[in-house]
Amino acid sequence: MMQVLQEESCPLVYHLRSSQELVQQHLGTRNGLSDLLALLPAFQSFLLLI
Repeated sequence: MMQVLQEESCPLVYHLRSSQELVQQHLGTRNGLSDLLALLPAFQSFLLLI
């Protein structure tokens, strides 16, 4: 129940978590995390444009 509420109130956090899991599956945990961290600034700037 708590997890569902968090997903509804923070869909962006849930989306980032899902994306991180996908990246980890494809590239491995270490590479996936570094790539995701590299993409975060660009993703945040994209949100500001919306």
